[in-house]
Amino acid sequence: MANRKPRTVMYRRKRESKTDYGKRLKLLLSRKPRLVVRFTNQRIIAQIVTFTAAGDKVHVATDSSALKKLGWSFSLKNIPAAYLTGMLIAKMALKKDQKLAILDTG
Repeated sequence: MANRKPRTVMYRRKRESKTDYGKRLKLLLSRKPRLVVRFTNQRIIAQIVTFTAAGDKVHVATDSSALKKLGWSFSLKNIPAAYLTGMLIAKMALKKDQKLAILDTG
């Protein structure tokens, strides 16, 4: 008979170091909208999200590929593109009366 306790397996997203659940809980308990920013290999994605019991609800979303429609002909993943994507989501958020958001970088 073994006297040891069985090994506890962490959540998959925690094992893969994709989600910090302590940080996420603090963000959700603040009850304020989150500005979620993600960097992919080709673009930058920004969303303003609120938590609901049924799941997260996205209020405003954009990515750096929207800059091409505005005349941007350079890389979609560099620092100037990140700045312009931030300006773009800020303008979109103000149109939807979203004045406050907490940055959630994952």
